[in-house]
Amino acid sequence: MVKKNRDFVLFGGNFAIKVLGQALLDLTKKNTKIYYINSSKKRPEIPEHVSTFFIAIPPNSNLKILELIPDNSKVFIEKPLSNSFEDAKKIKNLSIKKKLDIFVDFSFNFINTFERLSKLLVHEDVESYKFVWKTKTLQKNYKDNWKNDHRKGGGGLSNYISHIFSYLLINFGSIALIKSKLDHVHIDNFIFDDSSGKILLKHSNNILGNIEYDIFTGEDPAFIFEVKTKKYVYKISNNLCDFFVKFDLYRDDELIFTEKNISAKDARIPIVKKAIISFFENNKINRIGINHSVEVSQLIELIRSSSQKRKEIYVPKILI
Repeated sequence: MVKKNRDFVLFGGNFAIKVLGQALLDLTKKNTKIYYINSSKKRPEIPEHVSTFFIAIPPNSNLKILELIPDNSKVFIEKPLSNSFEDAKKIKNLSIKKKLDIFVDFSFNFINTFERLSKLLVHEDVESYKFVWKTKTLQKNYKDNWKNDHRKGGGGLSNYISHIFSYLLINFGSIALIKSKLDHVHIDNFIFDDSSGKILLKHSNNILGNIEYDIFTGEDPAFIFEVKTKKYVYKISNNLCDFFVKFDLYRDDELIFTEKNISAKDARIPIVKKAIISFFENNKINRIGINHSVEVSQLIELIRSSSQKRKEIYVPKILI
């Protein structure tokens, strides 16, 4: 559990204060001190006695901040790890050099319904899955918002679909083959990167995956994750199309679990609290640590490459 007398440094803005900060205060019963630091400063001052850090900033700035953090620190990073596979590898090398214990928060791994499904699938022979997410998430002031720009670590793949990529890699293993087609939205000479796409994946164990998303226009809203096994068809659905709020889990056509997070001030807080507890207890640190996060970054880069080249791509092993 989180030590109640520990102080933390939190890099970030709105999300860091309203969600991460509140989650930390809830877990420590407010008996702690959080230093909020603006990462835009050229060289922010870091309290010398703090050894635990939370980072929720534009991912293209993560490497710069990690270079300032003291050796042997524990670091919690909001996904994605970086804005590119190349930077992700640099962060891994830096973490080895400085002995940083890095944990990256991909939310699907801490949603109760997805955890329940993972436990059920342990006893099943999975054949295929389909994930559909269509919603309208046009960011305010989209021209200046990093969440819309893949060069800063945003865009549809990095900022939204990376949640399911992490879950898929953890539960179904590494991916061997990719075929994708991505689209972008153009508004007033601005491009919203990877706003929609269709992605076919083949895992090393021959599990087949089909992903279809549109997180900008929101036509025909839907949130469905369907997994076919030799015995059953499992399905997670969310009619509200907001994955922080409510989920239903079905086995064939039978409803077997329902989850609601609407009682919290912000529906994301209960999910983030679970991730923070896991970060401190280390019970998932090897699975959602630096190696896994680099693999997610590699997958995103290869999906973009498949779309640009309009061909299937075989996934190489990560070489650093």
